[in-house]
Amino acid sequence: GAGVGGAGKNAAGEANPGVDLGVTTPGGLRSELLTDRFTDGGAFPAKPADIVGRLTLGELLDMAPFGNTITYFDIPGSSIKLALEENWRNDVRKFTLGWS
Repeated sequence: GAGVGGAGKNAAGEANPGVDLGVTTPGGLRSELLTDRFTDGGAFPAKPADIVGRLTLGELLDMAPFGNTITYFDIPGSSIKLALEENWRNDVRKFTLGWS
């Protein structure tokens, strides 16, 4: 999720260089992105040597198969603090937000 949050921050930053943070929720991510293996429904076969370290369009579409819209808005720091605090309860992580 952090990589997707960072990509969202970078994309929004193209329109507004003042963007400081990107966040994504895990519900929109459907698979892992691995540099040396395909996810292939959980089988994880090795990638051919010529594409190790690279991602295919198919892998990206498997990971995020939805037509998501990237947006940006101003939000007070207190709201970000609250989101972080709600991410953890009694020292147990309850939500998995992807932060840039």
